[in-house]
Amino acid sequence: MPIILRMVRFILVFGISILAAPAFAGEDCTCSNKGAKTPEGQKACIKTSKGMQMAECSRVLNNTSWKLLGTPCPTSALDINKIQTNFNFQEAVNTGIKLHRFPE
Repeated sequence: MPIILRMVRFILVFGISILAAPAFAGEDCTCSNKGAKTPEGQKACIKTSKGMQMAECSRVLNNTSWKLLGTPCPTSALDINKIQTNFNFQEAVNTGIKLHRFPE
């Protein structure tokens, strides 16, 4: 086989093997949300067209992407009716506690 054909065959085989090799992303892939970086596999509350939703940072076609979980973000609420106050103004005055008035 002439040397030119061997060189062409080598270049073709080498080129095809490089193109056929899968491309892998780095180990430290992250998703971005409002400037914060979230590692792959972690969940975050992100703003979507349907409002705030829980999403997981995952990989799609070798790129990081948010996978919406279909659940709303957890919230906390304070029920004012369930707050118990045991403050007795007269008792505080009798024990010598100094109460300060804040300017209105």
